[in-house]
Amino acid sequence: MTVDTRYPNSHLVAIAGCFPILEVILQHLKLASVFARLDAFKGFWQFPLDVDCQEVYSLLTGVGIFTPELIVQGSTDV
Repeated sequence: MTVDTRYPNSHLVAIAGCFPILEVILQHLKLASVFARLDAFKGFWQFPLDVDCQEVYSLLTGVGIFTPELIVQGSTDV
């Protein structure tokens, strides 16, 4: 199944930001005592989708409407 997310993505407001500086990140990690990792196998499907956005990403299928509760791969914050 392929999902075309161009329409919802065109209505998003970009989040201002920049890439972190590696030296700064490493300094923060020196003081850390707890670490976490993300499951790259599941990709975007591990982050919840805001309730207000779920309808925008709904899909019409042969058995009814599918409304995702997790971020759809291909969605962006620009």
